[in-house]
Amino acid sequence: MKRLICLLVLLLCPFAVNAASGSVSVNPRSLNIVKGSSANITLSYNNVAGQIDVTNSNPSIASISASYFFADTSLSGTSDTLTVTGLNVGSTTITIKLTDVATFADEELTGEYKVTVNVTEPAPAPTQAPVQQTTTKKANTGTVVIPPTIEQPTEPVTEPITETIIDITKFQIVGYDINFNKDVFEYTIDVYNTVKELYLIVEGNEIEVTQGLISIDGKDSITVPIKKNDKELIYTIKINRITNENNSTVPTQDTSSSNKGLKISIIIVSVVLLIETLVSAYYFILSKKSI
Repeated sequence: MKRLICLLVLLLCPFAVNAASGSVSVNPRSLNIVKGSSANITLSYNNVAGQIDVTNSNPSIASISASYFFADTSLSGTSDTLTVTGLNVGSTTITIKLTDVATFADEELTGEYKVTVNVTEPAPAPTQAPVQQTTTKKANTGTVVIPPTIEQPTEPVTEPITETIIDITKFQIVGYDINFNKDVFEYTIDVYNTVKELYLIVEGNEIEVTQGLISIDGKDSITVPIKKNDKELIYTIKINRITNENNSTVPTQDTSSSNKGLKISIIIVSVVLLIETLVSAYYFILSKKSI
């Protein structure tokens, strides 16, 4: 019985875990791609875990395969791949932000990486010069040489480009007035520390978007990607945490998990002590009867 009590005490005692310092790297830092082709950006992780957000300054020039990653080298591996596809000629900037990342030694990692993407037109295919042939005919008075007919190169037929237009008729965060404008991609709202979810409503013509309840627990921003066909618009909502008293931006600490664990520990120890008391009383009664 004493061994059981010792085992429970050891299980309830906290142990320190040491982890090596971690890092996040992004490669390459610039891309030159041809319109219609794709290239990859590699995010490499070393002993880290957390959320990494990805934004695109000009989605009409190039599209990206993901708007965020969750790095965890203990579960998902040591790297992720972001695919960039050229849509139109021009340039854009891909921003990779360490939103909520820490090392296994509980060291917070912050900062962002910027990757410049240049999209160019594909080189025209070389045209082959027509073969010139000379025709010779004999006449009564001698030989007549007929000059060759030179074919004029034809102009390539250019297909009209139909640009995809994302029509957003409604973008609302219930309970907050953000004065939405389709051409403005970043907004800031004041949110009480006790709020852990936002309700998003987005309406438009044939668009793809995740809406409804969105968790903001432990986040200082959320991204809302809106897609239609091969085009994507990404809106960022920055969250400014406040309280009712002094508008402090320091979030409240959720201690419900630690309190719950403490209550469970007290219950387990109480049950063990009760069982030991009952067993001791039982043997005491048996010893009395034998006498």
